[in-house]
Amino acid sequence: MTLGGVPSIVVTLGSLAVFRGLVSLWAGGRQISADQVPQTWLDMTGARVLGVPAVVLIALAALVAIGAILHRLASGREIYAIGSNPDGAALIGIRTTVLVLCVFAAAGLLAGFDGALWASRYATIDARVAMGFELTVIASVVVGGVAIRGGAGSVLGVALGALTLLVIQNGLTLVRVNPLWLQGVYGMVILAAVAIDTVVGRRTRAGWRP
Repeated sequence: MTLGGVPSIVVTLGSLAVFRGLVSLWAGGRQISADQVPQTWLDMTGARVLGVPAVVLIALAALVAIGAILHRLASGREIYAIGSNPDGAALIGIRTTVLVLCVFAAAGLLAGFDGALWASRYATIDARVAMGFELTVIASVVVGGVAIRGGAGSVLGVALGALTLLVIQNGLTLVRVNPLWLQGVYGMVILAAVAIDTVVGRRTRAGWRP
């Protein structure tokens, strides 16, 4: 979106498919198993601190750090400004291109870190791991109140959205609903969020007309 005018979500999903294919070809179907990594690496997410799993503490630390950056630093407020009105943000002197590219780079770094935690937690991984989770992530984000058009949302909302979907997943499992229905539920959530966001955006633009 920053350089070519392509919507960010399209670039993200397209890049995901490209890199996943390249990694699958590179790996050649090989797996990394528990006996190929140091035990200390496996213990990183399996350890407990005062009875709390270390992976939970790592997630909370990441959420607090990201929330502080978005709400305490000037660059965080500039990110919201770019999401609300990219052209207006550029007019007031915000370096939109540089900042958006930095956000994409940070998102990629966090995704890589999450992949490392996944490897530590489940030990055995391959190039096809977590396939289909992108839909779950998008659904968590929109349920958490992040606007598809940008400029609105919070880290706390995203965390609550993820917990909400987790509760839905566990509830469907308890009532013995086929897990494949979860993908349909996530898709319906995304469609509803996009529809609501579109209606709100149209009403907002209509209200600004003289």
